[in-house]
Amino acid sequence: MDGPSVKQLAVDGEATRSNAIYSLPGKHNRIATRRPRTTVNDLPHDVLLIILSDVWRATLRPFDSADMHGLTDPELDHLAPYHSRLSPLSQHSVEHIASVSPHWLEAMSNSSEFWTQLVIWTGRDATPLSMVRRYLAWSQDKPVSIDVRRRYDPCVEDRTEKAHAKAIVELLVPHMKRLKLLCMYLLHSSSLPLPHTDLVGRAENLEQLKLEFIFDDAVACPAPLPPSERTFDTPALVELSMGGVHFREAYVAPVPRPLLPPELRYITITDYASDQVPFPVVDLLETLTDPDDCQRLYNRRVNLTNLQLDIYPDADPPRLNDRGTDWYFTDMSGDVIAHYSSLLHHPFVETLSYTRCTLPTYDSPSVCESYYLTLEGIPDSATLGYYIAGSQVSIHDCDGFNSEFLHALAKPFSPGTYGGDESWLCPNLEMLSISGCKRLHSSELRAALEARRRRHEATGFAWLDEMGYVLLSVTHLYVRRCGELAAEDRQWFDKNMEDVQWDDWHGGTGP
Repeated sequence: MDGPSVKQLAVDGEATRSNAIYSLPGKHNRIATRRPRTTVNDLPHDVLLIILSDVWRATLRPFDSADMHGLTDPELDHLAPYHSRLSPLSQHSVEHIASVSPHWLEAMSNSSEFWTQLVIWTGRDATPLSMVRRYLAWSQDKPVSIDVRRRYDPCVEDRTEKAHAKAIVELLVPHMKRLKLLCMYLLHSSSLPLPHTDLVGRAENLEQLKLEFIFDDAVACPAPLPPSERTFDTPALVELSMGGVHFREAYVAPVPRPLLPPELRYITITDYASDQVPFPVVDLLETLTDPDDCQRLYNRRVNLTNLQLDIYPDADPPRLNDRGTDWYFTDMSGDVIAHYSSLLHHPFVETLSYTRCTLPTYDSPSVCESYYLTLEGIPDSATLGYYIAGSQVSIHDCDGFNSEFLHALAKPFSPGTYGGDESWLCPNLEMLSISGCKRLHSSELRAALEARRRRHEATGFAWLDEMGYVLLSVTHLYVRRCGELAAEDRQWFDKNMEDVQWDDWHGGTGP
């Protein structure tokens, strides 16, 4: 934005009319009086509001659902951990401007546009409840986005957090129909409100609900929960992020279960400890099913982080059809992931991501296949080999991407020779993106991809479902931060790949 900054406006706004003493030529100095100075605070309220509105709009990053959801390309979709993300609202608080001058605050209080995106602080230097009431009143009848955040001091344990959060929620409930976004990021999960119990009413404009925390201390109720007489109706909700205990008690444990909002597309569930009440995988999946077809998972993006769910591999649960849900598993047990795969009729989904996940501890069928697959932080070759089943695969910071893994990628496994039952690791692999894998050597990668290309060529480059199909050859390769590319390997990649990039070098046979 051209023109004066907020800081300069503040300086000018706080300046007072004063006399200036300056020297004139001649034998003696004399005092001259400067004409009274006009500052921004001398402007009429309507003109001042125009200036402040321009400053506010220039510094505010508007609420943008696409931005909050992140990128859709699995190769680039690497969000920071949930507990370190900052909401756009908390970076651009209207208080930064209103606190410059009482005159500015008075002028801004008469315009509702400034008070539709609010940050309410808990912990150190908490926002007084009286100010919260005032801000909500100043927003009049406009839709509002609320960000409740704690200023965390590791040296201080705030024992009043839960009571303070409850008081804030009680102030917000009468305005529920106006909420567009409600993001609460507190120290303890037990301080957060529970939908249908603490959060109630018809929130007809609410698009995002995020109830996030640093320390998980919530305790799940051991008995089945009766349906609440107080409902939380969110027909426009698109994104939901909350802890495992809260999700279970709001949407899974009540009998009958409340339906998830019809427009909900993005779900993040974080933390559920093994010493809590059992939370079976099948219960979670059934909660995510399409209400019109209880055997079909709905089209959503689901992020599961550190959920220690229960599995019953010997039971006979209903088999579900996946309708295109994208799954992102972080710090999850291989037993849970394998059991999830076993519950699907056709274990193939569009997008899968595994971050720091483990191998199953029992014999299990292969995991789901996917078109887009992201693997991150996988420490060993056996685990990497278990999860790699996709067409376009991105591998990031995996120590398991090593010589042992590449040797497995370069040859068929049982029966071990070319024949009708020949099987290869990740046979549909076409695109491979690798970054930060320090145990990668270009010669070993070339040898693996060259062996796969030779086998593909022997079939006449047969495609999926064509006669003689065994596997596909990798045609697109992207490598970053993985060491040097030998000259002879670069020559082979350049000749046999449609598109290849290795750090700053770019080659291939494609246009």
